[in-house]
Amino acid sequence: MTSSFMLSYLNLLAAILLSVTGGLAETVRCPRYCVCYLNTTNYMRSVSCVARRLDNIDLSVPRRVQSLDLSNNSISVLEDRGFQNLGLIEILRLVMRHNSLRTIGLHSFSGLTYLQSVDLAANNLYQILPWTFHENSNLKFVSLSGNPLGHVVSSGPFLDVPSLEVLELSNCNFAHFPQDAFSALPSLKRLDISQNEIISLDIYSLQFLYILEEVDVTKNPWPCNTNLKNLKEFLDGRSSRLIGSSCDLPEGLQQIEMKPAKFEKIISVGIAYPEYNGSSSEEDYINDEEITVQNKTDCDCKTVTKAGLINNDYFNLPPMLLILVSFKLGVCVTLFVGYFWMWCKPQKK
Repeated sequence: MTSSFMLSYLNLLAAILLSVTGGLAETVRCPRYCVCYLNTTNYMRSVSCVARRLDNIDLSVPRRVQSLDLSNNSISVLEDRGFQNLGLIEILRLVMRHNSLRTIGLHSFSGLTYLQSVDLAANNLYQILPWTFHENSNLKFVSLSGNPLGHVVSSGPFLDVPSLEVLELSNCNFAHFPQDAFSALPSLKRLDISQNEIISLDIYSLQFLYILEEVDVTKNPWPCNTNLKNLKEFLDGRSSRLIGSSCDLPEGLQQIEMKPAKFEKIISVGIAYPEYNGSSSEEDYINDEEITVQNKTDCDCKTVTKAGLINNDYFNLPPMLLILVSFKLGVCVTLFVGYFWMWCKPQKK
């Protein structure tokens, strides 16, 4: 009876140890086809899976990832609650440029309450529902540039995201916008509608954008006529800037093509994300140069290498998790030693 009891106890102990170590490994393990690192610029736990021929988002990446880059893959569908079901609920920045996205579910981004930046440029989206980001109350930046969204333009808000500050819709084949297209974006500060087929824009479509700072209309077939001048006067009256207007040039130069102004991307955390240049970003992380990882709270600095961050799956484990693991291991070892001593103790005659 004693032997069977000890065997059951050892099995239970092994199960506890496996669950603890398994959960810990799941927290820090990085897939072999991705690069996991701590971004020393914005202190985000980042994962880059660029140009890996991936066709879905089920990648077994660490659940505590904050910046996820899936650019240059073959992902075509985002299912409802896909990220939430994978436990990736701490994402702040999501980049999915240059995929094959055709379908985005109405609840694809549900559960991502911390999401601030979404880049879906250069995909095959013909339509996006206005309420796609309705549950992302912290969303500040959305890029849909390079999608053929202009083929389907209906009345009503284009997107319903009250917190959105930057919206990029360049090169989307838009010819016009309804008057209420931007009525559900009261926080919008920067609007990029460059490189479309727009020849006029009703100023009433911007009437709800009270804190608008910039509108980029670069490379649109828009003549310097009364409509454009009225738009410029409307924006000037609100201390907003019109970028790319041929009316800004002297009359003799208005027929010359203007160079597009670079549209600055800014989200609430104050980070400017550069345009994706089509090359894999892994080379930037693999270089074995020394960088400094600094904790802003206690200024506890230490110097490591980028290769070291990757090889060690450096993911800043929370102290409470380490304390909990240590406590469980201590209890298990104490119980094991106690029962082993009782089992091996010589019996009195």
